[in-house]
Amino acid sequence: MPNGNVQAVRFIAFILVAAAIYYAGISNEVYAVASPASITFHTVIRKVESVAAFVVVAATAAWWLGASRRLTAILIYGTAAYSGLIELGQRIEGSHESLAESAFDVLCGALGGYIVAAFVVFATRFSSRADRKRR
Repeated sequence: MPNGNVQAVRFIAFILVAAAIYYAGISNEVYAVASPASITFHTVIRKVESVAAFVVVAATAAWWLGASRRLTAILIYGTAAYSGLIELGQRIEGSHESLAESAFDVLCGALGGYIVAAFVVFATRFSSRADRKRR
């Protein structure tokens, strides 16, 4: 496990990334610039952008937390919960999405966490095999 100072820097980086993406997620101005309604398939583009943003948050969380037996669950459920907080923030800001649309957005969060978790598991297994072959 990294020393305390490195852990603190990683935690601060995670908080900054999560806060920036939270702000972007509840900002109508960011939505208007990132995927204007005039673009064909703007809703699909918006969902892909949200999954990409959740991948960034989950990757930063994985970097902060380091290896753990529970990392996969933490990334998937934690990113889904984070997405739920964004949905709550959007509601407070006046979003008119249906509950089904909000639930789909939370699933996009879980997908972002899953993508990072799958990458971490794959990288760990690949690294373990490489280590065994060197011995």
